[in-house]
Amino acid sequence: MGSDRRPKRNHLVFMDVSIVVPCYNSAASVPLLAERIDEVLDAMSCQWELILIYDFSRDNTWEAISSIQLKSGEVVSVELARNVGQQSAVMCGFEMARGKYIVTMDDDLQHDPEHIPHMLEKLKTEDLDVVMAYLKPTTEQRTWVRNVGTWIVSFLAHHILSLQEKINFSSYRVIRSEVAKEALRLNSPSPVVGYALLTVTHRCRNYEVPLRGRHTGTSTYSLLALIRYFLNMLFNHSVLPLQYIMVISIFFVLFSFGLAFIYAIQYLLGAINVGGFATLIVVLTTMFGIVFSVLGIISAYLLYNIRTSMKNPRYFVRQQINAPPVKKDV
Repeated sequence: MGSDRRPKRNHLVFMDVSIVVPCYNSAASVPLLAERIDEVLDAMSCQWELILIYDFSRDNTWEAISSIQLKSGEVVSVELARNVGQQSAVMCGFEMARGKYIVTMDDDLQHDPEHIPHMLEKLKTEDLDVVMAYLKPTTEQRTWVRNVGTWIVSFLAHHILSLQEKINFSSYRVIRSEVAKEALRLNSPSPVVGYALLTVTHRCRNYEVPLRGRHTGTSTYSLLALIRYFLNMLFNHSVLPLQYIMVISIFFVLFSFGLAFIYAIQYLLGAINVGGFATLIVVLTTMFGIVFSVLGIISAYLLYNIRTSMKNPRYFVRQQINAPPVKKDV
């Protein structure tokens, strides 16, 4: 691969914008993407860096990103030792980023870099923390898998995160650096970047952009990928299943003890003449009530421990006036 002759990176130098691009099997598209980003950011006259995260792909992507040079920005190439997936690769980019604002985008040229200045402007003028591109597909790009996936992500986001407004998720985003750094504190083996960001802040809006066709290769947006994403959101980033178990347990506890009470009253009033029937029903329903009570208690403890292990921030302070510093470990 040859030696890297680029100057050593000064980690103390802060940037205006950091652009994070996870790269996987994109040797043909990443150089073109870097060239377009260079033109857009050069026109903005700001200090910026392009962080390319090599996610252990099967082609010569690492050689391609290692040879990229920019006119106005600084390129940072990061090689991961194994494939970790797009979400974890973006989180790695968050750790590396030095910019006041962080942009995340895909490596396949489906995201036009020309929209970066407009998304940044929206973030600043509307005092937002996150701007997510709403990638509007063409008629040909609309499939039932994409439509179902969009609905599921929106449904889960509103129920898990208690969002007040509908947010369309995408991997093309502009984020305030402090929000991205705070999202890194969330403890999850399978992170979902959009969820992590909206766990920190709800000051997020969409910016509509067209979805371009892939430069090379085929989309990995399949039914299997949709199912994996759904299960990841449901079990790794929410406690909805346990909450529903608690509700069902409470219902069956009330139902079981209520049924036992009704049969006991009927037996005392002489309405049941079959010997032992009332006793059997009362014993069985009482046992079911006890079992569901224990299940509800276990669910409550699991909910507490899972929420504690997730390390979701209790709050995030955006700014303060005449207030003492906030401890970072809160």
